[in-house]
Amino acid sequence: MTQGRRVLQEILLIRTALKQQGHRIQKQPKQAVWVISFANSKFYRLTYQPAPFSAWSLHPPDRNASSLLGIIHKALGSQPISVNGRKG
Repeated sequence: MTQGRRVLQEILLIRTALKQQGHRIQKQPKQAVWVISFANSKFYRLTYQPAPFSAWSLHPPDRNASSLLGIIHKALGSQPISVNGRKG
C-alpha cells in the first residue's frame, strides 16, 4: 500500500472516531493538515509528518489534546502519534 493511500485510510478512521465523539474535523487545502474543533470551541491542528518517521502530530499540546490523542490512538491502534512533533 502506498503512503498516500495509507494516510487516506488513517484519516477516515480518525474522522469517524472524532465525529462519534462530537468533534468536527476539516481538511485544509493543499496541505496534510486537518483542523479539529473541540467541544469548547478550541481548535487543534492535526498534521501528518512523513519524515523522519511517519506519524500524526497534534498542536497545541494541552489537556484537551491528550483527550483527542486518546481517541485518535484508539482509532489507529498502535500507530505512532505525537504532540508537537514528539513521538507519543
